Amino acid sequence: MKKVLVIGPVFCDLLLDGFREVPSPGEEEYLDQIQMSIGGVAITAQALTQLGMPADLLSSVGDDIFGRHMLEELNSKGVSTSLVEIRKRERSNLSIIFPLGNDRSFLTQLMSEDCASEQILKETGELDLTGFSHIHISYSLMKHSPYRELIRNASDLGITVSTDLGFDEAKTWVDEDFINLEKVDYFFPNDKEAAILTGTSDMEEAINHLRKWVKVPIITRGGKGAVLLNEQNRFCRIPAPDVPVFNTTGAGDSFVAGFLYGIAGGGSLEESVLRGTICGSMTAGSKFSLSPHINSAELQKFLNNEKSYQEGKK
Repeated sequence: MKKVLVIGPVFCDLLLDGFREVPSPGEEEYLDQIQMSIGGVAITAQALTQLGMPADLLSSVGDDIFGRHMLEELNSKGVSTSLVEIRKRERSNLSIIFPLGNDRSFLTQLMSEDCASEQILKETGELDLTGFSHIHISYSLMKHSPYRELIRNASDLGITVSTDLGFDEAKTWVDEDFINLEKVDYFFPNDKEAAILTGTSDMEEAINHLRKWVKVPIITRGGKGAVLLNEQNRFCRIPAPDVPVFNTTGAGDSFVAGFLYGIAGGGSLEESVLRGTICGSMTAGSKFSLSPHINSAELQKFLNNEKSYQEGKK
């Protein structure tokens, strides 16, 4: 089986379990515990391996306790980290996550530069892409010409490409940025990001606007599921399972893995998006940035439940 190449920054997430409110000066609040979890695109890579799809990660970590933890965790789950650069005398990306109702807040420490060092940019030009069936890349890296060249080469080889972006990239988006999507097969903005990019909060209008630039745009909507244009160019709303939400961190990255798993298995766009919403919901209902319960057997249980629910409505 060919592998998926996942490219982008990785984070070590510290999720505060039992956090209720920020203490006032001089006061003290107590936590139940702190959960340490992988974050960033490493979530997508690990979720793919949990689903049975081999994945390579191209990224960088600092030479510190957090970087070593992430590499140990990824290797233990079967993610190939041979393309991960360990930067000497450098700190890893780290986020402290405060769950607040159905949302969350962050305190983040960033590496001194993004995962586009001279070593990694050199490696992208030397990569043999023939062993990969798909490349998923963080949109933030497309400002670097070696990554754009990598995507062009992948497209010429018939390798599909997907990307997503963060809210910060959406806030600074200009029309010229759409050009970077022309070789991309699947694009996963959330509803807030899509509204900024397209200038409309109407999801059908937004998806049609994005369709001018990317083959298959899919807008994720958290607990409302996702919207897309299917193979017949029909606008579709795919629901998300109704699960108790603990922490939405990582749900979008888990969605991507579920979707790619569906596509790789020959599923339609609608079927694959449904798998994505299930994986995203599983993570949102866990205490980690990636649910440890995401696997093919658990995914099938959710699909069977969804099928039974839809048949009961008839």
